[in-house]
Amino acid sequence: MRVLNVTAVVSLALLFAPLIEASEPSTDEPEVIVVTAYQQPSRWLTTAAGIAQNQVTEWQLPQDSARLFEGLPGLQADSRTNYAQDTRLSIRGFGSRSAFGVRGLYLTLDGIPLTNPDGQSQVSSLQLSQIGSVEVLRGPLASLYGNASGGVIQLLSKDITDNSIGLASAHSARSQQWDADLQWQHRDHQLRLAAHRFEHDGFRAQSSATKQQAVLDWRWQFQPGLYSRFRMDWSYDPTLLDPQGISPDDWRVDPQQTHPTAQLFDTRKQSRQLQMAWQLMPEHGEWQLSSWRTEREINQNLAFPGDAITSSGGEILLQRTALGLNAWHRWQLQHDVTVTLGSQLEQSTDRRFGFVNDRGQRGDLRRDEEGQVTRSDLYLRSQWDPTEQWHFIAGVRASQLRFAVDDFFIVPGNPDDSGEKRFREQSWALGSSYLLRPDLSLYASIGQGFETPTLTEMAYQSEGTGLNLDLEAARNQQWEMGLKWLPSTQTRFDVSWFRIDTRNELVVDTALGGRTSFRNAAETQRQGLEMQLDWQQHPSLSHRFSAHWLSARYQGDTLDGKQLPGLARQSLYWQLQWQPWQDERLSTLITSQYRGSVYTSDANDEQAPSYVTVDVAMRLQQQWGGWQWQQWVQLDNLTDRNYVGAVIVNQGNGRSFEPAAPRTLTLGIRAVHVF
Repeated sequence: MRVLNVTAVVSLALLFAPLIEASEPSTDEPEVIVVTAYQQPSRWLTTAAGIAQNQVTEWQLPQDSARLFEGLPGLQADSRTNYAQDTRLSIRGFGSRSAFGVRGLYLTLDGIPLTNPDGQSQVSSLQLSQIGSVEVLRGPLASLYGNASGGVIQLLSKDITDNSIGLASAHSARSQQWDADLQWQHRDHQLRLAAHRFEHDGFRAQSSATKQQAVLDWRWQFQPGLYSRFRMDWSYDPTLLDPQGISPDDWRVDPQQTHPTAQLFDTRKQSRQLQMAWQLMPEHGEWQLSSWRTEREINQNLAFPGDAITSSGGEILLQRTALGLNAWHRWQLQHDVTVTLGSQLEQSTDRRFGFVNDRGQRGDLRRDEEGQVTRSDLYLRSQWDPTEQWHFIAGVRASQLRFAVDDFFIVPGNPDDSGEKRFREQSWALGSSYLLRPDLSLYASIGQGFETPTLTEMAYQSEGTGLNLDLEAARNQQWEMGLKWLPSTQTRFDVSWFRIDTRNELVVDTALGGRTSFRNAAETQRQGLEMQLDWQQHPSLSHRFSAHWLSARYQGDTLDGKQLPGLARQSLYWQLQWQPWQDERLSTLITSQYRGSVYTSDANDEQAPSYVTVDVAMRLQQQWGGWQWQQWVQLDNLTDRNYVGAVIVNQGNGRSFEPAAPRTLTLGIRAVHVF
């Protein structure tokens, strides 16, 4: 591994490239690599990374966040059709071990982190109708975002474009949605107020859900050349019933059934979240200051009693408070060198209780503790464009994390489980691109990142009690090479090859009675190919093709040669959009996806079969009475295919399949009035 030290020195040399007389700052923002590169075609062509974007269809109301990520190469988004558990996301294998929520990926909303300092993320609280686009950064450059940044997913809100009010509603046989949106602009102020309600009956027993959400987004210029933004996201989910997974044998008999334990223990979740964020930045974007605060409450019933004195209980009550601050400054230097220096501070505190689940009723106390994770990062990035053909990017980041648990449930038979663990880690990346022609470029990058265990994954030991202090951070080294082609504004193509070597990969050690313990495995190796083509064949006809092939295996340890669970080896996606008239009075969208088979556990003893799905949607649009009207019809799973939407990895009870929804017809209407 000596070569890594040499490469890190080269990265530092580039970072401190000629620090000489400053020139006028440009208007590009280097902090968010994803946004900078994709929104400007020339930057996308010269950035040494795999970058992709999805524009969210304006007239649809997504029910599941997996819909936002369809067709993005290298990103596997699994729809659980279970609103008590979050969408399962994985990029090049990062995040694949997650049984619930999101792990190993760095998520942001308009630049504000959605990922806790320990690497846990969730997107279930987002008002999906307010997301305008999704941008994804894959490969070594993602490691510059620090802990658990195997890939970066940047969610961007819709722009405030006029003074308007919009109302929308969508209905199917199993769900109903209502959406309201108010936009207002006056002089130096822009304001958006939005609200959403979702009700779902579910195609399985014990699967209904009710979600309520609201957004306040206020942007203003309070001094010449100085901008500020305040955003508040609120969500309340009073009813999220959990049908749980079912065994492969049960799925083959009846994919719409629910295991009796789900109803016996009344498995469900109720959650509430409030996030407030504030950003300050000058007109030319040479610096930025961001702060945020998140409060989250969860009450969840699991599918077991958890009555043993050493158990953590079968009912969870969690109160989480998270705070964060990020500041950076950029200098533009001669010879087309930009240098960015920044710092990020975060703290997350979990107050957690566990009770016996007495067939859906709260029983005796089994857990009472407070866990805290603090993170402090210092990072440095540099962009150097010595010629029109050559472009370089480099960065380093130093991170310190502290995990601490104070146990207040100390009784005979259950000792004090308090503990503390500290991590001091570094990550770095170096990339270069070369323009073969004005429309064609080659790029290569290398980097090293890390992923600590989350606070939840450190909670238990396989033997004994207390925090699992033996767990170490997994360290990964990534290589990537690719080609990008941009012959016109109507066509964009890229293909990339990557390899990822990871030491101390986290795997499940034991899973029994609701307690899952982890250990560090020997090594894993992942390599693959990814491709994407966006092609506007005609002003009225456009296509998107994407594909990936992924080989991900353990090396050494008792799992040598086994494939990582939860990952499809192959994936293909095709989307066709047809708009016969330029006024967009009619739009038709057809999408088809192939997903390869997926193993459910490290033992590779069972797998969910491959599948192909087809979805169709059509929209009509008119102007009438001062309002713009839109009506749409959407048919998901056109062929009514029975398939597994997601797997629960390393499920100890064998109920690892989460069935996908059968054919579903949705009708919707939207009315927008500009005033």
